Formats: sequence, structure tokens, C-alpha cells
Amino acid sequence: AATGGAKPFDFVVIDGDKATMQGYFDFLLTTPGMLAPQAVVCLDMIPFKGQPPTRYVKFGQADRWEMCSGEQEISALRAMVTDAPEFTSHEFGGLLVVQRKAQQA
Repeated sequence: AATGGAKPFDFVVIDGDKATMQGYFDFLLTTPGMLAPQAVVCLDMIPFKGQPPTRYVKFGQADRWEMCSGEQEISALRAMVTDAPEFTSHEFGGLLVVQRKAQQA
């Protein structure tokens, strides 16, 4: 974003697979010019419900579908954000809303 002339994001929603959600969040924070100084990042904290993909159901293999709910990854990300002094965060409605604290002058 910094070299291409694009403006940084003011608002981002991360709703991805739970195993790599921390990576998405870290990418946003560490990529220069990606986020505006007071950007808000919303993270989907709802565990995967375990619905089998259509192809498993279609071919009678729904009982063979196994998937991690992402609870451990969600808990680790929540702990990292809430324990970090540089963030302020609030969680409601399945979203963790995160913002960097304003820099002290």
C-alpha cells in the first residue's frame, strides 16, 4: 500500500479460517502502509460449526468429515490482543473489535 499509492485501510474485517487468522492479523499490523494509524480491525471469533462440505454430503460421506472448530486458535488470538498494551479491544456479537491505542505526544 505504501509504494503503490493506495491509501491505508481505516476498517478491516477478518473472517477466515481460524488456523491462519493470527497470520492475517499480523500481516495487517506489520505491513507498512496497510492500516491507518487509528484503523479498526474486526475479527470473527465464532468457532467453525463443523458443517460438512457439499461434496461429502452428496457422496454419502458426511460422517467422514472432520474439522477443528478453531477454539484454540481463537483463544490464543483473543489472549494476544487483550494482553497487548498497544491495543484496545471489545468483544461482542462474535466479533473482536481491535484498535491501536493513540500515540502519546
